[in-house]
Formats: sequence, C-alpha cells, structure tokens
Amino acid sequence: GVIECLACRDIVGGYSDGSFRPTATVTRGQLAKFVALAAGYTDTYNTATFTDVPVGSTFYAYVECLACAGAANGYSDGTYRPGNPVSRGQAAKIVALAAGIGDAVPPAQQTFADIPPGSTFWRYVEQLAGRGVVITGATGIAAASAHRFAAEGARLFLISRTEDHLGAL
Repeated sequence: GVIECLACRDIVGGYSDGSFRPTATVTRGQLAKFVALAAGYTDTYNTATFTDVPVGSTFYAYVECLACAGAANGYSDGTYRPGNPVSRGQAAKIVALAAGIGDAVPPAQQTFADIPPGSTFWRYVEQLAGRGVVITGATGIAAASAHRFAAEGARLFLISRTEDHLGAL
C-alpha cells in the first residue's frame, strides 16, 4: 500500500516501538516532515522563519523547506506551532501548495457539505478533490483525516517524481 511505499523511501518511519499508528493525531511538525520528504526538498538553511522552530530543532529542516517553498505560512504571531495537531484544511493547504497544485476552482463549486466556497481552506480542498485525493463519507462530508491527506499528497508527489524521472530517460 501507500504507507509501505512511503516507508521504503524513508518518507515515513513510524514510532520507536515499530508501530505506525495510522489513527493517531498528526502534528504540524510531522506533516511538515512527511510533505517535505515526499516533495524531495533537500535545501538547507541557517536561519529560522518561525520563532518556535529554531535551527536544529526536530522539525526545523522540514518546516523551513516548506516555508521557503511558500507551502507553510505559520501564524500571524510568527510561530508555526509544530506540536499542534494539523487540521484537514491545514494539511490540504500544505500538500496543495507543496505539490504546486494551482488548479482553477469555479467560485460556486462545493464538493463537500462541510466546506463551503469561501471558507479558509476551501480552494485547497477542492484542488485536491479534483485530483482524487479527498475521500468523502456517504453524506458528502469531507471524511479524510490529516493522515489521509498527507498520504494521498505524498502519493501525488511520488507519481509526479516518477513521471519526471521516466520522462528524462
């Protein structure tokens, strides 16, 4: 499956006890690592964009890569809050921006009953839904968890990178 594929590429590694915990809460820092590795970001930096992610901290390299790529903005107080749980909307935004998905979305389009046009993360969720990333429940509610957004987003990156590699052959 997708998780095994990502583990083989050292994009995900699970916990020290050998478990993966797919239903556990994903933090903003974990998502940054997951997405930065899936996107193939390898740049290094010497300064910190966010006051709560100092140089050398656990998620520094990944958060900084996303920030410099324009995929992570943080909060208005200058923090990123890497230990906070990531919401579905935040995950959708980070994945869509890191993947360079800029698909136009008709202004009245509403794929999910719980994400109306104009809401904060609507555009990113709709862009990912247009790429088949979002799974819906029977009621049309965006049922995907942050894990699912991240895993599906990583799958998009891997497909894109594979296509780029094959096209260069």
